[in-house]
Amino acid sequence: MMRRSSEIGSTIYSLIVRRALPHQLLAVSLAIVVAPLAAVPLAMQERLIDQALPAKDFGLALTLALLYGAAVLGRSLIKSTVTWLQGVIAEIISRVLRQALIDTQRRRNRKAARQELGTATSVITAEVDALGGFAAEAISTPMLQGAVMVGILGFMLVTEPMLAAIGVAALVLEAVLTPLLQARVNRQTRLRIESLRDVSGETIAATETGLRQHNVAALRGVRQTFKINLTMNALKVAMKLIKHVIDHAADVAVLVVGAWLVIKGQTEIGVVVAFLAGMRELREPWGELIGFYRRWEDARTKLDLVRSAFED
Repeated sequence: MMRRSSEIGSTIYSLIVRRALPHQLLAVSLAIVVAPLAAVPLAMQERLIDQALPAKDFGLALTLALLYGAAVLGRSLIKSTVTWLQGVIAEIISRVLRQALIDTQRRRNRKAARQELGTATSVITAEVDALGGFAAEAISTPMLQGAVMVGILGFMLVTEPMLAAIGVAALVLEAVLTPLLQARVNRQTRLRIESLRDVSGETIAATETGLRQHNVAALRGVRQTFKINLTMNALKVAMKLIKHVIDHAADVAVLVVGAWLVIKGQTEIGVVVAFLAGMRELREPWGELIGFYRRWEDARTKLDLVRSAFED
């Protein structure tokens, strides 16, 4: 059986635990703090419109505005710190993978090393960056963005369940449709990496042997990669379009249902305004979670391919 470098492990998460666990734990701890801060701006908007303005109480309005600003600033500082930690983790994991692959190349005999040079070059220069980038957010991003969503949805559910149901329905619909398109993106990702590796190998072979057939094969691979990239681009645009349509359809539904509730005297204008703001606030963390899911699937595909480069 071929021996694989122990640095790859069975999943990217095992590598994170061995090499960057303290950084991830710190990022997760910061993410937990974000949940209560996420609901504060929405609550301040509601109180400002429904309490401070009708009472013409400038002191209350000023206090609510300052609390709003403090919550937003606190969230921004925490998210910036988490982003910095993610950058550190990405570099740690990328360095470990590059060192492990260089060591694998060193252990190979000369013929095997030359045969795998194209693949090794592709992995060292580009592919490990994608895995390092995913490793940076593998734990902290779902925790951070999930905490923000819990805070916002919690406020919405407590304040007006009927309007909150609209937001939840939009999220569920996107959660169902996204994996269907992502599966096709994954297939194209695998084809793209394999094609680029072939191009690297044929280019190196052409340089060493001077044979025209290797140049022809490399150019054929470039054309194939171009077609694959166009397909991937179309799929990604389709995913964004679907999300955009669902998001704005949900906004329209909140406006219609909210107006009906206000007219019936079952809620206040401030609640509807806060919910519209809440829908917009939900889009950022939800978009990050969808993006994380896509990068997770992409990383799984690339990890399988990178593992093959560690086979002696």
